[in-house]
Amino acid sequence: MHGFQHMNRVRFRSWIACGKPWGYAGAPFTGICAMDKPPIFVQGPQEARKVFARLKMMRCPHCGVTNRLIRNGPLKGCDPHHYGDTTVVRGQRLRCSARGRFKGCGRSSAIFFKWIIPGFTINARLMTTFLSSISAQTRVHCAWLGMTRYFSLSSAYRWWRRLRREQPRLRQMLCRRCQPPPCSSWEPRNQLIGHLKKAFGEDFGAGYQIHFQSPILS
Repeated sequence: MHGFQHMNRVRFRSWIACGKPWGYAGAPFTGICAMDKPPIFVQGPQEARKVFARLKMMRCPHCGVTNRLIRNGPLKGCDPHHYGDTTVVRGQRLRCSARGRFKGCGRSSAIFFKWIIPGFTINARLMTTFLSSISAQTRVHCAWLGMTRYFSLSSAYRWWRRLRREQPRLRQMLCRRCQPPPCSSWEPRNQLIGHLKKAFGEDFGAGYQIHFQSPILS
């Protein structure tokens, strides 16, 4: 009898640690404790579905409470390859539920596909093409002409300035993965692009985001 009481005591402590009720959704208690926060970037829709299947076991990125995250609709945005009202799915919006008995914080977060740059219409693949053209001794104007025309020239110069501002953060993260390669260019941003290519190959925009779970530009 004493052993049975001790087992129930251990289960109760695990229940408190996991932040989920006994037999949640009709399933027996498994003793699995809470996982980490949901990722910011995923490989694609298939990996996103795997995250959704474990969503109740993940902590809210804001308040850290488990068993509160719910899906709150897809994230949609303008298609960078088409001009007009064409939209594409960019990811999934999450919310920490605060309704009824769920005492969450009520704040929202999001999961993006790896080729999406949060806050930008241009995606990581087009940004990679743009930056690679500049690193090949091409001017910003020429690199802009070589990509889709649905972005203004002022946007191209704004991306180039953003990259200059983000250099310290990007270099610090890249040095954790590999050493910078030798570069003959006097432009520091070209050296940074060479470092990105060495670390993640030709598709370095999406590779950086999925590896470090951080946007390449912000």
